Amino acid sequence: MEKVAADKKKLKAVEYAWACWPLIMVAVGGALGGLCGGGAAAINMKLFNSSRTQKAKYALSFLVSIGSVLLYLLAAVVLVIIFPSLGKK
Repeated sequence: MEKVAADKKKLKAVEYAWACWPLIMVAVGGALGGLCGGGAAAINMKLFNSSRTQKAKYALSFLVSIGSVLLYLLAAVVLVIIFPSLGKK
């Protein structure tokens, strides 16, 4: 276990903020937003701990984050189509 912890580097505050911004979807999308945002944040953290270049890390993280937002929107639309009462207030 110590070997795994020794391989991980400490991320900068900017990298944490960039990697974890999809967690904002929890406030907007509830459990579904949390699922998509949490998954994206976990993938982004792994990206920032990888040996890629800084530009590649930020670019891939951006794509993962945008993909999670699109996945959330698609899942929300599918749920409203399957369960029409979800879209009514």
